[in-house]
Amino acid sequence: MQATQTGITVPQGVTNAKMKIYTVGGQRSITINQVGDKLEWDGRQDDGSLVKNGVYLMRMEVGGVVTIVPVAVVK
Repeated sequence: MQATQTGITVPQGVTNAKMKIYTVGGQRSITINQVGDKLEWDGRQDDGSLVKNGVYLMRMEVGGVVTIVPVAVVK
């Protein structure tokens, strides 16, 4: 199965943006640090395996502002 990427472009001047992906039960799947002007998630866990189908919470911290967005993974 091929991974699909999702993410955001970080506003100019922000250098320490972070994204964390959690299961709806609160278990952290992965932490992503800013690379250039992007925060991207490819649907993989820290160990490189693809996450299972389900709803995940994508927590983004950009410039001191925290946003939590639900993400559905369907294969």
